[in-house]
Amino acid sequence: MRSSEIVAVVTALACVFSSAFCSAATPGSEPNAAELVRVVRQSENWLHQIDSLQLRIEGKWSRSPESIAARYAELKKESPDREPDPNSNWDLKPSESDVLEYAIDFSGKRFRYVKSTPGRDHYLKIWDGKQSMGYSDLLQQYYLDSTMKSFETIFGSLSWPRAQPHSFWWEPVDVEQRMHWYGREKDFVMKGGAGYRAIPCYVLEYTPPNEPNGMHQWYVGVKDHLLYGRKEWINPDFVFEYWTLDYKQVAPGCWMPMTQGYSMPGHNPDTEQHYVRAVRDVRIVEARVNDKLSDELFQMKFEEGLTVIDHRSGKSVVYNYVPTLPSLIGHPFPEMDGLGIDIAPGGVDNKAMLLCFFDMNQRPSRHCIVQLAEQMEQLEEKSVAIVAVQVSEVDENVLNEWVKKNKVPFPIGMVQGDEKGIRLAWGVKSLPWLILADSEQVVRAEGFELIELAARIEEINNK
Repeated sequence: MRSSEIVAVVTALACVFSSAFCSAATPGSEPNAAELVRVVRQSENWLHQIDSLQLRIEGKWSRSPESIAARYAELKKESPDREPDPNSNWDLKPSESDVLEYAIDFSGKRFRYVKSTPGRDHYLKIWDGKQSMGYSDLLQQYYLDSTMKSFETIFGSLSWPRAQPHSFWWEPVDVEQRMHWYGREKDFVMKGGAGYRAIPCYVLEYTPPNEPNGMHQWYVGVKDHLLYGRKEWINPDFVFEYWTLDYKQVAPGCWMPMTQGYSMPGHNPDTEQHYVRAVRDVRIVEARVNDKLSDELFQMKFEEGLTVIDHRSGKSVVYNYVPTLPSLIGHPFPEMDGLGIDIAPGGVDNKAMLLCFFDMNQRPSRHCIVQLAEQMEQLEEKSVAIVAVQVSEVDENVLNEWVKKNKVPFPIGMVQGDEKGIRLAWGVKSLPWLILADSEQVVRAEGFELIELAARIEEINNK
């Protein structure tokens, strides 16, 4: 979406919100419940009009003594001889904190989610537009999937936006069907006023059809008509409560509650006791709308040797990650930084280039270099320059002595620093490894046998 379009959209949103706000309460008149519900829901809809959203969130879970006691009893019942350990059963801890990060590319349909729980795990989840990728620092494992199922509850740690069903590209839902539970505007009833966390509010109620024990109760600000509190009764003793406070305009026409949270009910079937099982508190410390998102945000870096659980085929396949080496064919000959090669200016001008990666400690590599040395004169006649690179670190004097003994006439360098990184960058899969570039320094062949060299050179000369 272009900048001018973004401005038009947020301006329209602001106008719509302002219009709805005014129609909800004419001076001197009692507010209309349906209009208040409409204003609240419109205050969430900017999420469907933006190009990108980035959030950084600090959260905390708190568990009640009753909840911890109930979980402890469950674990003892499962394993009577084992004492439950809070370090491996987090439901036994009174509280824990986490940090969440969201980067959502609405226009490009890409998603990045990070959850960091100190002392427990650092989890990264990415949808790059084609596949889902995850990584757990605790388990040292990667996860791959072709679906977005793992993203369906991605906003589960927040209490906003929940005034209505939302259908997003990562979690498409039947909005019309779910309105049975959320309630239509006309079905809400004004029940007067009350303070919610010291904020003067209108109280609205809705009872879902065929749910005699269920009820929704909203607390809508008298001053700004934003939703500050919401309670959902499943039955008279079982209530979820959500709060959305400290609204801030994070972009023109885009209001977001920077303090959020919810409480979850619990029930002990043995004692028939009802209690608050857990409380979730959230503070949004950063919110950015319509910033350009880097492609790197939606790329997963895989570490060689770690376990991958791959579900892209529909079945779980487990293997250790091995990097897919790049092909240089058709690409410009890379810069030779880190190869320890010093080529005189003009030394390869208008010539094809043959690069050989080798290891003098391996017999096939030594044989290859000796054969190239013997073919040097013929290759020069065909305007082919040769260079070779010793990939593993060896004593430089030993290397020079070997080169001198075998009368190697072409430059030989030695990898400087990260051997693994160099081999990966150049796509070296085995040794010796030959790479041939044409006179324009574009790679035309790689990984071929020395016996094929003449044919490869003829191919590029005939192009």
